[in-house]
Amino acid sequence: MKFGRLGLGLLLWVGCGPELTPPSSNATSLVDADAWVLCAAQEDPFVDRPQNPECPSSGYAVEDGFFEIETDVCHYGTFVQPSKLAVDVEQTIRLNFWHSPLSNPEPAQAHVALQVGGELLWEKTIPIPNDANVVDEQLQLQTAIEEGTPIYFHLHNHGNNAWRLGTIEIAAD
Repeated sequence: MKFGRLGLGLLLWVGCGPELTPPSSNATSLVDADAWVLCAAQEDPFVDRPQNPECPSSGYAVEDGFFEIETDVCHYGTFVQPSKLAVDVEQTIRLNFWHSPLSNPEPAQAHVALQVGGELLWEKTIPIPNDANVVDEQLQLQTAIEEGTPIYFHLHNHGNNAWRLGTIEIAAD
């Protein structure tokens, strides 16, 4: 994918702030980077789905252990996989992802979200253009998660941008 072209700039930038990280050593990941599949239209829980979104498999892949989406190829995608384990309602989920500098010929917005089963855990609309950023959120569950519950990572973005999912994890007891 195009991440190599951003290499030096990202290394310099990441050194100044939060980092994109794989699951931490004292945490358990709810997902596998290589297990994400594009959600079928009839199963997509997000309402901003365009009528005929284009997201060929060349628009997303695992790069350096992270799930990456290239929005010049895949401008809309909801990706899904089953939770690897059960999670109690008292536990906190950590969501960690990164995006490159966001650009588009016209001002636009990106919509990124995390949903577990029927519960929307987190979503954000990000104006485009925008600087590169790492998002590192702590999310409190309102309902418990059963093993096998669908986990949805959603991205709707205009422009030629790269996004990498670092982790969706819970802290160890």
